[in-house]
Amino acid sequence: MLPLIFDHDSTDSRAILVRVIKLLKNLYQRITATFSRHRWELKSIKNLDYLVKKEFYIFYLIRFYLKLPIHYPFPTDRGNQFFYLWDLVAFAPSLKRLSQFDQRLKEMIGEFYIKGVRAWEYGKFLSLVELDSHPMILDVGPGSSTFSYYLAHEGARVTTIDLPSPMEARWDYKSKRSNVKNVHGTVLALPFSDNSFNLVMAISTIEHLDTNYPQNKQVTYDVFIRRTKRAIKEMIRVLKKGGKLYITTDAYLTKQKTDRWKTDVKYRGIGGAFKFADIRNVLLNTAVRNGCRPVYNTSFSSSKLLDSVHYANYRGRYITTVALFCNKVV
Repeated sequence: MLPLIFDHDSTDSRAILVRVIKLLKNLYQRITATFSRHRWELKSIKNLDYLVKKEFYIFYLIRFYLKLPIHYPFPTDRGNQFFYLWDLVAFAPSLKRLSQFDQRLKEMIGEFYIKGVRAWEYGKFLSLVELDSHPMILDVGPGSSTFSYYLAHEGARVTTIDLPSPMEARWDYKSKRSNVKNVHGTVLALPFSDNSFNLVMAISTIEHLDTNYPQNKQVTYDVFIRRTKRAIKEMIRVLKKGGKLYITTDAYLTKQKTDRWKTDVKYRGIGGAFKFADIRNVLLNTAVRNGCRPVYNTSFSSSKLLDSVHYANYRGRYITTVALFCNKVV
């Protein structure tokens, strides 16, 4: 029977063939058009794990077929949370603007090695912070990033502070250098008056307090924790009342025994990260004791990281990146 359906001597079979061709052509055009409209979402996850990419493409193809609108597939926490792969889809429009600002940001967002972590940190920040009010921002430890210049371009008044010999050499950004004030110093003793800034951000910075630079020598974990508490207290000191504190850093569960992070520091065990319990015991509690409150509900549950690889970052299955967003109320 099947050969008769496509019998070229049959008018009906020709009509069926024409209809099939038209359907396939229409489907191709719809898929092409939709992929074109959402090409940045596709590009934003090109460096993620195969499993995630497979789920993402299946999600898109199902929606093509059912003629459903394309939108963010899973709910996300608004503020304080872990790195989450699906957030990159939601952050795609802002990440696209960042990549168009300069070559350095484009490289950092798409850096293969860290598999989306930097893009998530920047995207999360832009989803939380309103730049239209021209806030005064302190960027602690920017290293080679030009993110502070992007913020200045968008209307913020930005000051950066970094060590004279930081872990990452400062990016040479002559064309926009005048837009940002660069200061040398340490987060342990910020050279600014109380109540100076509307927002203080430390993106992947405070975990490096476990190392003495430029000697690249690791300190004990107790010293690291004392430094962290002091740094958070200093950042809150220079915040104005009502100002916001945005911190991202890495944390790990004890199940994690290895680390894929490439660094010149010879760590004993896992370095440049906090023990998971210290997200609350140190980071959150120190902020609260010094007059800050989380802007949104916190969701620092270890079960998320244990249950889903989507919360793990590039360093290991049980290592994640944490975002803390607080408001100074005292």
